[in-house]
Amino acid sequence: MKRPLPNPPLDCRRTGEKGTLQLRHTAQVSQSWLPPESSKTQHEQKQHEQQQHEQQKNKQQKNKHQQHEQQQHEQKQHEQQQHEQQQHEQQQHEQQQHEQQQHEQQQNVRHERTSIWRAVFRSIRKEDTLLDPVDLTVRTSILGDFLRLCRLSSLYTVTQVADDAEEEKILDILEKCASFETGLNRHRVMFCDTCHGAVSMIRQLQPQMHIEDNGWITTQLEGKVPRVCPAKEESPSNSLFPMCCLRLLQNYLAMIQAMTS
Repeated sequence: MKRPLPNPPLDCRRTGEKGTLQLRHTAQVSQSWLPPESSKTQHEQKQHEQQQHEQQKNKQQKNKHQQHEQQQHEQKQHEQQQHEQQQHEQQQHEQQQHEQQQHEQQQNVRHERTSIWRAVFRSIRKEDTLLDPVDLTVRTSILGDFLRLCRLSSLYTVTQVADDAEEEKILDILEKCASFETGLNRHRVMFCDTCHGAVSMIRQLQPQMHIEDNGWITTQLEGKVPRVCPAKEESPSNSLFPMCCLRLLQNYLAMIQAMTS
């Protein structure tokens, strides 16, 4: 049995409807075997992914930069706060030092004043004889205090001064007659208007001293703070020392100087 012969190859030169359709069909079939248009699409997709990657990278870098700037800003604020705190602490420290210096100065002044009063009330030798130009009678109970008060010092109270000229004269007499180691400090010479002022002063100078009454204070004032009255007669009731005058003060200081030399 004879096999049927295969279809003859398509003759491309044939012109006819059938041949044309066959050619078109063959062309379509041949086109299906060509590589798809994915190369261009893949290239574009790669570009798109690369752009996205770059955008993400740029965004990350931008975020890092912002974080870095924020950290720097916070660090600057922290440093500024520390600096302000240090300045505040330094100002407080300086203020405390200033207040402490003022307190120490005040304490030194108080100590100096205290030292002055202690120097005034220092004891004398037991063998020294109490020279009493006005024949004062001293009770035994206050003899020790009276001896301390009689020690020569640059602190005096002068009462009932007539005028400025008499006051200056009294200061000159005190400065010339008294044997002061450092000279007379005129700022330490107190002028009282009345004998009550002198009594008040001796109470303030030695508040812990045993005092029986104001009469004994007047007795002690003669040795500690000689009171200068005008050179005229006065009744004993109105004058602290009826016989006391400038000449008597000069003689009294001269005897004290001779006793301590």
